[in-house]
This record gives sequence, structure tokens and C-alpha cells, in this order.
Amino acid sequence: MHALQTAWWAITHAGGQGSEHLTGALELAVRAGGDTDTTAAIAGALLGARWGASAVPPRWREMLHGWPGHRGDDLVRLAHETVAHTG
Repeated sequence: MHALQTAWWAITHAGGQGSEHLTGALELAVRAGGDTDTTAAIAGALLGARWGASAVPPRWREMLHGWPGHRGDDLVRLAHETVAHTG
């Protein structure tokens, strides 16, 4: 519950729109301390639902990696394929 409350606090106290809001809120979530990985994950999920993947700075997307051998673009492609096969 504390991580959710901290994530919401970070989201509501960050300024800006789109990418600026997303990065600012995530920074606040991490700087708040405590269980920072959980807090940032919750904030990131909520921010992603609000702003979408396009708000994630390209520099951050380039650093993403997933299952061995997959990069950020591969994960986006796999997500689209999953939705296409389940829809």
C-alpha cells in the first residue's frame, strides 16, 4: 500500500506533460526512497497507461532489454503479435 501511495504522490506532484511528466514522476518515485523498484514499477505502469510508450524517452527505450537476445523493439513487436493472436 505504501508503494502505491508513494507512486500516486509522485505522479500527482510531477510537472509537465507527456515525456516530461513521465520522467519527472519516475524520478520523484525513486528519490522518495523506500521500496523504490516497486514504487517506480507501479508509477511506470500508471504513467504508461496515461501517456503510452511514446512518452518513454528514446534513450530509455534503447536501454530496454528483456528475455536474452531481445531489445526494446523486439518486446514491442512481441506485444503486438500477442494482441493480434488473442484478439
